[in-house]
Amino acid sequence: MKLNCNFVSLMKSTNLKHFLSFLLVVISSCLHAQVRRDAEYRDILNTIYKSKSIVAKSKIDDFYYKNVRTEDKANQAWANYLYATLYKKDEDFKETFRYANLTSQYAKNNDDEILLILSNEMIAWVYYNMDWYKQSRELLDENFRLVNEVKDQREKNYLFFKTAYRKAGLIREENGPLDSVIYYYKSGIKHINRNLAEETDRLVIYENLSSLYDNLGYAYLTKNQDSASYYFFKGKEYVTDHNKVRNAIIDLHLADIETNKGEILKAKNLITNSIPELLDSEHKFLATFAYKKLAELSKKLGENREEILATEKYIIYKDSLDIKKKKSVHLALDYIQNEGQEKEYTFPNIYIYLGVLGLMFLIILYLIYDNRKQKKSRNNIEEILRNIHQNNINTKTKIIKEEIKTDDDSNDLKNKTLNAMFQKNIIFREYFNQLHPGFEQRLLEKEPSLKRADLDFCYYLRMNLSTKDIEHVADIKTKAVEYRKYKLRKLFQLDSKEDLYQWINQI
Repeated sequence: MKLNCNFVSLMKSTNLKHFLSFLLVVISSCLHAQVRRDAEYRDILNTIYKSKSIVAKSKIDDFYYKNVRTEDKANQAWANYLYATLYKKDEDFKETFRYANLTSQYAKNNDDEILLILSNEMIAWVYYNMDWYKQSRELLDENFRLVNEVKDQREKNYLFFKTAYRKAGLIREENGPLDSVIYYYKSGIKHINRNLAEETDRLVIYENLSSLYDNLGYAYLTKNQDSASYYFFKGKEYVTDHNKVRNAIIDLHLADIETNKGEILKAKNLITNSIPELLDSEHKFLATFAYKKLAELSKKLGENREEILATEKYIIYKDSLDIKKKKSVHLALDYIQNEGQEKEYTFPNIYIYLGVLGLMFLIILYLIYDNRKQKKSRNNIEEILRNIHQNNINTKTKIIKEEIKTDDDSNDLKNKTLNAMFQKNIIFREYFNQLHPGFEQRLLEKEPSLKRADLDFCYYLRMNLSTKDIEHVADIKTKAVEYRKYKLRKLFQLDSKEDLYQWINQI
């Protein structure tokens, strides 16, 4: 009883009332700050899906440095995860790994299982793109174990979806069982659909659903065409205005179904319409498959010129994008093996910093002075070099003309033509037309679109030059020689059994 009276008297104390009011304000402020932080995080995540990379990166930078100033380590870790998400979209494996690894380190040190699962999923994606399937599988298996320990059901559903989606991708990259790929995709759909009714900001969920249904349809493509078509159109239902490229990707897959039905023209139109969106997105690598399919369909429709054009585009994009991916994988591999973790950076002493700046300033002044002093001398040297270079050119031209003149005296017209070709002198055209009068005109009558390079190539064939000889006289590689032969066969509509050399010799 005495204790109760003392408590009541304390409650009446003015100081205690002020303290409780202050405590209430602090708690309220913290809650509002948490709400604002969550809203800001969702806004940035949506921007990654909606906008170009430069816009999203600017927002992440602001979010990160604001939390550096407030020393909020948790939000810094979430900012690192946003960086990883952004770089994953651009298929930058090194930066994706770097930021996902930073996130993972924080999560392990602070027992944050949600961030650990998300960062594991991201690192697993990098690993299987580098063909590190074992390491990827270990991370995803760990994720399934961690997901079971998550208490919040909504978070649990989303994290299971992320892990199942990535597991399906891993199995597909390994060329594993198709039924397993389908199982994990369907498991992911089941869990993410449970979140859809509760999700206030649906953009991210819709983006994931459209991608997931599209991948599931692609998995069914060789198994059941009707099921594949159903899932493709289901994926289209969740395509947002900010992700029109997903429509293009699904149309690319639907073209396979139309091709199997014999609807070649319809399949070609689907692919043609999808290419511009693919080229303007982070999915440029899919444009290579689009051009390859377009070439095949054009061949079936008898459209030779379109087939050649699509084949050229396929070769260009495939080679350039393969180089880009190999470079990205190499950079990631080098970073993981040789650097690993971020190196700590400390600012140098202010006096050292100022001394370095002063030294740099003096070096710049000296370079400007030295540049002005030697300008006249350099101009004289350049003039001398130009004169030497011109004299060399004149000398070489004179030598070639003398050699050709000697050949005129000692060899027949055929040898003159061959000598000129191997000397890469355009006078070979004059000799060739004397040797084979009317040949060029007959070629142009058969195909008026032939260019000068095509006509020269026909001259080489008419002189029975081998592939190795053509490489030398035309200064091109073997692959280019074979492609030009292929192009001529298509232009002249030669049968596959017909010998190109024999055909040229009969003209």
